[in-house]
Amino acid sequence: SIKASPDGSTLYLGGSFTKINDVGTYRVGAVSAADGSRRHLGLAANATVKAVELSKDGSTLYIGGAFTDVNSQTRQRVAAFDLGSRTLKDFAPGVADRSVLAIAAAPDGNGVAIGGSFTSVNGSTSPGYGMAILENDGTVRSNSLTSVVRNGDAKGAIMSLRADSQGLYG
Repeated sequence: SIKASPDGSTLYLGGSFTKINDVGTYRVGAVSAADGSRRHLGLAANATVKAVELSKDGSTLYIGGAFTDVNSQTRQRVAAFDLGSRTLKDFAPGVADRSVLAIAAAPDGNGVAIGGSFTSVNGSTSPGYGMAILENDGTVRSNSLTSVVRNGDAKGAIMSLRADSQGLYG
């Protein structure tokens, strides 16, 4: 997964890698868009990162995947990292199983949508079965989203998400 910073100078990367330019970098990293040189991020996940997303203002990096630990702190398949202070945010929703495959930050900064093969978020399956909208504190926003689109588990998943001022698209 790849996402450019708002000014286009940095590319944020997620995957299964353990090095960038021969430097230990565990599954999430950043490089210069101009020359590909590694930029220190100070972020590491214990398993694959399948989605990266930035808040509209570029201050928060969201990651999603199959991981259960980020920077030695429990994070169940989704996490948020403050790029200014280089610290993990308290945002820690409980994605019960499988993987987060897509993340879309709300353009107004008021939450983030996740999609994937998971079957519940914070104990909720509706919403939470394959897709959920999360508040900035990680709680599940009450909505009827998964009564319309419900796709998760071993044989289904929400593979991509986009958000703009008009809505959420998957």
